[in-house]
Amino acid sequence: MANTLISLAEYKAMMGVSSTADDTTLNSLIPACEEAIQTYLDRRLGRNIGIEWYEYDRAIPLTQWPCNNLLMIGTPVNAVTITDYSASPVSLSFNTTKQDMRNPQIPGKFTVTTEQFVQTDFLFSTYTTLATLKAAVEAAFPTVTFAVASGYDQLNTLLLRNGSGNTIYGATRQQVLYRIDDVTQRLLIIPQNVIVQFNALDYWFETSLCVVWDYGYDLADVPKGLKLTTACIVRDYLKIGKLPGSGLVKQESIKNYDYTLFDQAKVWQIINDNYVKDLEAYRKKLC
Repeated sequence: MANTLISLAEYKAMMGVSSTADDTTLNSLIPACEEAIQTYLDRRLGRNIGIEWYEYDRAIPLTQWPCNNLLMIGTPVNAVTITDYSASPVSLSFNTTKQDMRNPQIPGKFTVTTEQFVQTDFLFSTYTTLATLKAAVEAAFPTVTFAVASGYDQLNTLLLRNGSGNTIYGATRQQVLYRIDDVTQRLLIIPQNVIVQFNALDYWFETSLCVVWDYGYDLADVPKGLKLTTACIVRDYLKIGKLPGSGLVKQESIKNYDYTLFDQAKVWQIINDNYVKDLEAYRKKLC
């Protein structure tokens, strides 16, 4: 695992360590502790791309921050119209599932289901644009016409709305005015006149604003307080792990591959016992 919050050199400088005796263990322990910290905070702190749909308003708290760059912001558009020319009654049904950004294990996909409930999935990780998805669906189902709206053939499939039926909605390419609050680095502020424009649309979704943004820290940009807290958690775990019989640091080998195991529950205990206040400012916020 790559380090997200603190490098080995930074850890040793903060802790005043010059010996290389624990370097091998630390190279595995630091990312393991970082992963536990991010789980505790319910946030991804490294650089990443977020894709979320929000209710449009003049101020939207983004679920992940800091926001480094807003890549796209838009409202739903009729991106695809599906026509099934199979025998009446219609024998196929269509369903679209957007990837859950909070749980990457749920893949984004377009599903065609027959009357006999046999499903064919077209994963967005394979068919990344509407053009490639159209070609795959029409090749698999000759009775289906997958009509993509003009100008949207290269739209990323991950920007499609969840939904079913003969119309698939995606995000517009239209940019709208916005700014990111400098203090929070997570509050997306939209002028009121844009809201009036959205209200004039001839369709409505509960969450009608798609935001795609670049968020998180590069290693060099992680706040110093968060780096220090991470270093202290690593130090505490390493100290306890060296006690006789602790079993907190386990070295194992499979053929030519060596790896180190750590007790994530112990990292959580260290956090809860000593570092809750230090990490509180970085926890995911609900609003």
